[in-house]
Amino acid sequence: MATSKKNKPETAGGDQGSGPSKTETEGSEKKKAGSKKKKHFLVMVYRSWCKRCGICAAFCPVKALRQDEETGHIIADNEKCIGCRRCERHCPDFSITIGVRGSDQNADKGEKELPE
Repeated sequence: MATSKKNKPETAGGDQGSGPSKTETEGSEKKKAGSKKKKHFLVMVYRSWCKRCGICAAFCPVKALRQDEETGHIIADNEKCIGCRRCERHCPDFSITIGVRGSDQNADKGEKELPE
């Protein structure tokens, strides 16, 4: 039994029948990439737990954490943070928590932005 061309789905690229054209695929990929919003992270340092060793700042790949030279306190730049959680994992005092700013994810966990 021979199949007819009527049974094959038509594509916007013409009579090819092999799927979407290359330009259609590129356009849909650009839309998907453009619709993703950059996550903004919140670095919370519990200063009463921190012994000011600086390990968190040393492990940060984007230098979002730095240690104040006068007080030794850890200062976070939330705009630089990429959410890798290296600081959180390596802190020996468990004094750092990383959260996602402006999401319902933090509300579900009961996490709040803490004052310094």
